Amino acid sequence: MKTDKRSEMQFEELLRQAMQEDHANELERIPSEEELEGKVVFSKRH
Repeated sequence: MKTDKRSEMQFEELLRQAMQEDHANELERIPSEEELEGKVVFSKRH
């Protein structure tokens, strides 16, 4: 398949944007320090 330089640049820009968005989404999933410091109570059964 033959591609021209413009198509290749457009693809690279779209890929870069998608990777940045995915990275931002992954960072949003990380719990805050307050959430990490929360206490966990296990039942006596454990």
